[in-house]
Amino acid sequence: MRARGSLAAALALALLSGGALAKDVPRAVATEASAAQALRVGGLLGFDLTDGESGLGLRVDGELPIQRIGPRIDLSAVGSLGFTRFSDSTTTAIGKYSQSTNIVKLVPAARFTIPLAPQLGVYGDAGLGLYWARTSIGTPLEDTSSNGVGVTMRFAVGGRYDVTERLGLGGELGWNPFLGDYSDDTVSVLASVVYRL
Repeated sequence: MRARGSLAAALALALLSGGALAKDVPRAVATEASAAQALRVGGLLGFDLTDGESGLGLRVDGELPIQRIGPRIDLSAVGSLGFTRFSDSTTTAIGKYSQSTNIVKLVPAARFTIPLAPQLGVYGDAGLGLYWARTSIGTPLEDTSSNGVGVTMRFAVGGRYDVTERLGLGGELGWNPFLGDYSDDTVSVLASVVYRL
């Protein structure tokens, strides 16, 4: 009787342990899936280049994973709000001459990410959006300004390294064609900080 009681107790303990383990596994899987689908927000800072000029480049991104479209390719939707400023000035005996261009860009894009390691990945962006540009020219005689709107695109490649589960650092190289009133294409070189919500 004592042997039977010990066997029953051991069997009950094994069943309880197995049940607890079965509960923990789906919970862990659900946590990983939730993290993979979490929204990421990022800030990018660097410079834009066009026709020998360099200017300040700023951008804020929101990235939402959509689905995996291949064995090693993840598709995400990205919404971007960017700002670029080019400025130049010179002073002569007559006076000061200055010119500046400010560009605000709103570009939704598709992002294709390829994980290279658990914490490292590379991506490519393809986006189409709108821009608003304002150019100001100052001379000793008068100041003038003009506004322009049009279509812009973004084709970019970048990479990101996850320092922690939520924080990532990266860089991006992009080509930004402009169609409309402002027609100078730009090349952007940006560093990024990304946070997973």
